[in-house]
This record gives sequence, structure tokens and C-alpha cells, in this order.
Amino acid sequence: LTGMGFFNYDTRGVKIENTGKPWLFSSGCVGLSRCSIPLINDSQGEQPAVYTVRLGFVAPSGRHIFNVLLQDETVLENFDILNQAGSANTAIVREFKCISVKNDLKLELIPKVSDPDIKQAPVINFIEIIRE
Repeated sequence: LTGMGFFNYDTRGVKIENTGKPWLFSSGCVGLSRCSIPLINDSQGEQPAVYTVRLGFVAPSGRHIFNVLLQDETVLENFDILNQAGSANTAIVREFKCISVKNDLKLELIPKVSDPDIKQAPVINFIEIIRE
């Protein structure tokens, strides 16, 4: 989204609850609306595959409420990071198994409000993709 983008910060002196790996939550993207991650190269003869997708979030300030879609299917509806985490600076990971991919993994983050500011826009810290 306009005026937003990638961020990172030093986690020294910052306590991120609910994780033993705080560095995973020290960078991310705010305002990401969609991305396409190439996983299968059918020109090389690779066949479609099934993946487990893990998405990592840390509760920032503001109310970031959005829908999360994988492969055009809603996997999280009205996802409120702060509400799910319970408090600010608390990490949460959501895992989705059996995600079929023919070429690219498509991720969409759709904000609840039509013109979000930086304290309302979708925010994500990491994407982990594991071939099943």
C-alpha cells in the first residue's frame, strides 16, 4: 500500500513474548496486499506439490484487522493480530497444511477498512513454506 513497506529493527532490549526466536519478528512488511512466491518450475518438469505454510505475526500498536488468503481461499477471516496475541509484542504463528501449488504460492492480505493507514494496514513478519 502507498507509503508503507518493509521494516526491520534491532531486537536487543525488546522483549517479544511467545517465541524463542525473536529475530524472526524483528522484520516484516506493513501494507503488503499480495505476493506471489514461485515454488514449482513446470518448464523443468516439476509437478504440482502440497505445502505447509506458516505465517508469523507480532502484535504491533494499532488495530490491524485483515483477511488472509492462500491460493484464493480465505484461511483467516477478520484476523486481528492484537486480539489473537493477547498483548503487544507477542508473537503468533498460524499454520496451514495441505496447500496445493501448481506454480506459485499466492498470498493476499486484505484490510478490513477500505483505505487503511499504517496502524490499520495488514502486517506480516515471516512466511515459511515447507514441501509436504
